[in-house]
Amino acid sequence: MSSARKTAAILIAGFMLGGCFAGTLSSDEGTPTPASETSSQTGQGTVPSDTPTVPPSEGTRTPGAPTVTGPLSDLPVCRETPTVELGTTGLAIVAEWDGDEDVYLIRWDGSNLRQFTNNPGRDTDPVWSKDGQQLAFVIDAREAPRVYISTADGSEGRVVAPDLEVTTAHAELSPTGDLVAFRNLEDLYVVNTLTGEETLLTPGTDINPSNPRFSPAGTMLVFKADAPSGNDGLFVVNVDGTGLRELKTALEDMNGPSWHPTGDEILFEGRIPSEGVGLYVASLDGTIEKLPIVPIYGPAGAAWSPDGSMIGYIVHFSVLGSSSEIVQKNSLHVATADGNVDLELVKPPDEPDGGLRIHEIAWAPDGRHIAYTTVSEGRTDIFVLDACSGVSSLVVEDVDFYSTLSWRPLP
Repeated sequence: MSSARKTAAILIAGFMLGGCFAGTLSSDEGTPTPASETSSQTGQGTVPSDTPTVPPSEGTRTPGAPTVTGPLSDLPVCRETPTVELGTTGLAIVAEWDGDEDVYLIRWDGSNLRQFTNNPGRDTDPVWSKDGQQLAFVIDAREAPRVYISTADGSEGRVVAPDLEVTTAHAELSPTGDLVAFRNLEDLYVVNTLTGEETLLTPGTDINPSNPRFSPAGTMLVFKADAPSGNDGLFVVNVDGTGLRELKTALEDMNGPSWHPTGDEILFEGRIPSEGVGLYVASLDGTIEKLPIVPIYGPAGAAWSPDGSMIGYIVHFSVLGSSSEIVQKNSLHVATADGNVDLELVKPPDEPDGGLRIHEIAWAPDGRHIAYTTVSEGRTDIFVLDACSGVSSLVVEDVDFYSTLSWRPLP
């Protein structure tokens, strides 16, 4: 894609939030035509004049035709009549279309792209609150990263804990939206978003914490950190700083923890040297269960569905192509929570040099759709998969590689 197209100016009227954010969102009129839905994952957004730009495709690309390894009706959500529609909900993303990273909002079908921030610094890692009324993100990520929380319409916003830099991948909002967790330099903090009260969770531990995730009730956090064994381990702590402990197992290199949406179980990736990487579910009492899923050869980016009945994950696999170059052959799987049903819903092309690299996944609030990012030739695109039809649709192209996929909850 040419640099001129990539950096095409996105003109949106707005007003300033705290002196640096354009918070007025564009109307539904004159927005880009949604990318066409197709089982081969090809599409090209139409760009009307004087509207936000969805960078168009340069030729047809087929990152992977959706296929399955079993009947879709085996998935719980596909055996029921849909009771929840996505409607106008969508994703908060990050792109560098106007010369620096900014936060954008886009509907799940690729329509109504809107620029949310317009800041000379780098704005990254947007995360919606559970009620969809707040959007948290990191401002000035290159120089002095801080957590910023804005109202959903961008009319009000504030820096949270201005004396604490954010050095995790992103800040994590509690289910009630009144707490935000993140790493500052070498320690993990929880900050009250209303009062600014700061709680240090890992004082004097030197365990290199990262990836904090709140429990469903918002009273605890699980995170990855350096275990005494020298491997990556999982730790839990109460949000008031008490009860810090390691979830001890025989596994090595434990990563990607996430709480069950309604229970105490924690999904994570772990490695046993003789068995490779697998997905496990841990209980707070120390019980560990390995899920009977296909082998994984790298970080799986696993995530629970909104009701906890299913798990989405990425299978990483590489082969040598015809030119002796490594070809990524990733696939996207959806399994039942017990792992007894495991469907491959997006897979790479069959030809030896046909690759597919999937970077991240995120479940939609309807529990049926999954957003995922693909990376090809230095470009990151976003698709949405319907798990019950096996069809993927292109949403938007050429976003930031580290753009989080955060769905706005349904009203």
